[in-house]
Amino acid sequence: DLIDATEHRGDQLIDAAEQTADQLRDNATTSADQLRDKAEREADKLVDKASNPIAELAAKEAAKAVEKEADKAAQKLEREADKQADALIEEARQQKMLLVRDARDGVDDQR
Repeated sequence: DLIDATEHRGDQLIDAAEQTADQLRDNATTSADQLRDKAEREADKLVDKASNPIAELAAKEAAKAVEKEADKAAQKLEREADKQADALIEEARQQKMLLVRDARDGVDDQR
C-alpha cells in the first residue's frame, strides 16, 4: 500500500545518505592520512638536513611541531566530515518521516 511504499522509499533515501556519508568519511580519512604522511616526510627532511647535534635537536623539535600541527589539521578534517555525514543521514531520516507522515495524512483524508 501507499504507506509501505513510502516507508520503503524513505529507507532508500536513508541508505543512499549512509553510502554518501561513508564516502565522505573515507575521503576525509584518506586526505587526513595523506596530510599526516606529508608532514612526516617533511619532518624527516628537517632532521636529515641537520648538520650537527645541536641542529639535529632543533630539527627534531621542529619536526614534532610540524607533525603535531598536521595531526590537528587531519583530526579537524575528519571531524568536519563526520559532522557533514551525520547531518546528511539525519536529513534523510527527517525526509522519510515527512514522507510517511504525508502519506498517512493522504490515506486518512481518503477515508
